[in-house]
Amino acid sequence: MAAEDTNGVRRALDRARTLLSEDAWTRDQFEIVEDGTRQEDSWLYILLRAVGSESPRYAAFERLAGIEEQLERETELDILFVPVV
Repeated sequence: MAAEDTNGVRRALDRARTLLSEDAWTRDQFEIVEDGTRQEDSWLYILLRAVGSESPRYAAFERLAGIEEQLERETELDILFVPVV
């Protein structure tokens, strides 16, 4: 991520970490890859890497959409989680 923090990107990343850790389906399933996170206009692309010994379950991926929506309401940015390997 660029050193310049515009439009509350830092706040959005911190909030994303909180929401991911509080959700029963995403807790301990994903970590944010901050180096790959980028903003283009109003879009914030947050890279996520699956962690742990188990593959994330389908339900965890479904929950990501709800977390994206909540972040959009709170930050006024368009949020997209991008899974990476």
